[in-house]
Amino acid sequence: MEGLRRFVPDEKSVMDMVLATQYFDTIRDIGTTSRAATVFIPHGPAAVHDVAAQVHDGVLQAAAYAPGAGTK
Repeated sequence: MEGLRRFVPDEKSVMDMVLATQYFDTIRDIGTTSRAATVFIPHGPAAVHDVAAQVHDGVLQAAAYAPGAGTK
């Protein structure tokens, strides 16, 4: 990190750059593993709402097609 300080104005920017690099390294490593079973979901305030809505819709659709659905 000391070398980055010459090119990046503050410590937060340095840490952001290090975290981004680690993130992309992780993505690369998961992609090169043939037995990877990883699911990526969006994250952030708007994405949490979207994921919750998709899960809700999926549950409703599954219930509609479940055996015995619609019969009393």
